[in-house]
Amino acid sequence: MKPLALADPLLDGYHTPRLRLAAPQPGDGAALLAAIEVSLPLLRRFPDSLPWAQAPQDVHASEAWCQRVALVWPQGQDKIALLWLGDEVVGCAELHLRSAHCWELGFWGHPDWLGIGLYTEAMDSVLSLAFGPYGAQEVFARTDAANLAARRLCQRLGMVDGGDDDDACLYRIRLN
Repeated sequence: MKPLALADPLLDGYHTPRLRLAAPQPGDGAALLAAIEVSLPLLRRFPDSLPWAQAPQDVHASEAWCQRVALVWPQGQDKIALLWLGDEVVGCAELHLRSAHCWELGFWGHPDWLGIGLYTEAMDSVLSLAFGPYGAQEVFARTDAANLAARRLCQRLGMVDGGDDDDACLYRIRLN
């Protein structure tokens, strides 16, 4: 008998007080593109940490990405969530499995929604999933050294500065 797979919270949609975090699905490309287009001026300021944002964006590429993520989700190597505020995508959070119990956290947010705690709320929930059902013992994030908002977010999440160089900063948090 084949064991039953446990439900993944992001596949069903994980709710915070203000957001729904959900795995990208076919049909989400247009909503994703709308958030990306508004965010591009900010995202393109950090080419080392957000290289994908440097390329031209279009609805076909956004839709193809959503479909690709939906197809590879069962493999479990990446846990990607679009951040939905009502019917609007306002950002994205990603967990990438790097070793048996270590995940890398990545994120970006719509500039109109920065500074009101929305992304702290979302990333705190993503860390709860990482250390809960995803079995992480450690999560780290790399940020562009010039991206002060991302660095402050990592600090608010309780991540500890793990060193930096001229271009990037590394933050870590471990399960107690």
